[in-house]
Amino acid sequence: MNDFTGRIVVVTGGSRGLGRALALAYAAAGATVVVASRRQEACDAVVAEIAANHGTAALAVACHVGHWGSATDWSSG
Repeated sequence: MNDFTGRIVVVTGGSRGLGRALALAYAAAGATVVVASRRQEACDAVVAEIAANHGTAALAVACHVGHWGSATDWSSG
């Protein structure tokens, strides 16, 4: 993977499966990662793993990307 230092990556479905793997890979490549999924606790766990293993910044956001209003709650502010 390329160097993503200084970039922000939003990974939807980032709390498990392929999304989790992508979030961890982007963090390993230096990106600041926004982990978005429906359950806050699951997002928090991935962010804690990123902090422990990669030391890059990460943000856990609970939202349902099928409901656009929940995505704008965190992206606008």
